[in-house]
Amino acid sequence: MDFGEKLSAARKAKGFSQEELAAKIEVSRQAISKWETNSAQPETANILKLCEVLEISPNELFGCEPVQNSSSPEDKKVVIGAKSLAVFGGIVLLILLICFGCKNAVQTEKTIPFPITSYSHSLVPEECTDELIAVEIIFTPGNHKDGYSYSLSVLGDFPEGITTKKSNAVYNQENKTCTATIFVPKTGESQVVAFVSNGRISGTNLFCWIKASGENSYKLRTLGESYE
Repeated sequence: MDFGEKLSAARKAKGFSQEELAAKIEVSRQAISKWETNSAQPETANILKLCEVLEISPNELFGCEPVQNSSSPEDKKVVIGAKSLAVFGGIVLLILLICFGCKNAVQTEKTIPFPITSYSHSLVPEECTDELIAVEIIFTPGNHKDGYSYSLSVLGDFPEGITTKKSNAVYNQENKTCTATIFVPKTGESQVVAFVSNGRISGTNLFCWIKASGENSYKLRTLGESYE
């Protein structure tokens, strides 16, 4: 199998949709689709994220099966083409990056469960601009513990291009809710992902999608639901 086929198989083995995997590594669903059809290749940073989320080694994701010649058993040799050699070099580089640059991330296999039991949202008119809509989101994390911090990340087509913008959420000890104001572009559909962390390990929740429906109005949908 080529890279795209291996990525697709690994994603399906974990039970993730393309949208869910995209949310976990903070890229667009279209990017996952392009990688799986081999019309584009992920950058090194995204490859590392894929390996961590899918719990697969770079060798499994990129490795090539050795090709043996048809000579006698004692004289068998592995035939490696130029392309395979380049892939092998990339694997070595990834392994080194994982061992030294991402040691903690790779060693940490457990993630914090992050259910959201309820949420509400509303427009913040005074914060809206010509290009962005401001939306306040209040959500209830289902498993809060002392030391947890929360944030919302918006992936959308911002004026400077398709990028991700993060907003910290404030946890209210009294009513057990988190509040964050996010800014959503007035073009296209934006993906909102909620994050939780305790400083060592973290969890994500593909929260919702938002798109503008007017000058300072928007529509919101969650996984499995249509727009309101």
